[in-house]
Amino acid sequence: VVVSMDSTARATVGVTFTVPYSELNWTRTSAGYGAGAGFSIVFEPDSRGRLYGDSFERRVLIERYEQTRSPRNNLLVTRKFDLPPGRYKVRLRVRDLGSDLESEASDRLTLQDLARVPVGFADLQLGVLDSTGAFTVMPTRRFGLNAEDFGVRVVAFDRRPGEWPRQLQLHYRVVDETGTV
Repeated sequence: VVVSMDSTARATVGVTFTVPYSELNWTRTSAGYGAGAGFSIVFEPDSRGRLYGDSFERRVLIERYEQTRSPRNNLLVTRKFDLPPGRYKVRLRVRDLGSDLESEASDRLTLQDLARVPVGFADLQLGVLDSTGAFTVMPTRRFGLNAEDFGVRVVAFDRRPGEWPRQLQLHYRVVDETGTV
């Protein structure tokens, strides 16, 4: 789940699902190998108001069995939502259409009204830089052997009055899933 800002300073929530091909139940067909997954996204506001979200399926057909086992192949699905500011319980679910096995996750999300924030990030993307300095987004956010090429691309906004151009100083630190620097 990623929060970004559109050109009108309204927050947009993006949800990306990544399902490795090796985790899907594949069926041999006359055209190759087929698999699919069902996705459910629910944003439940603390105010007990209207629910936001989506439910949909994505099917994949590939030619060769070897492609089903490759660690590089993923079913990647992204959806964006325009939500009003507030606090939400977020529930995500993925169901393999072939085996009916499913996985779910939930978390809390606070979506702030960014219209009055003077300085901030409108977007932040994680990725890698190649030898020419070109940036490639890594939606899976998995870094291993390519960790030395890790890069971040940001879009910042500054609504403060004053002369342009101006300089901002950015401080950052990278932590792992346990919070260790």
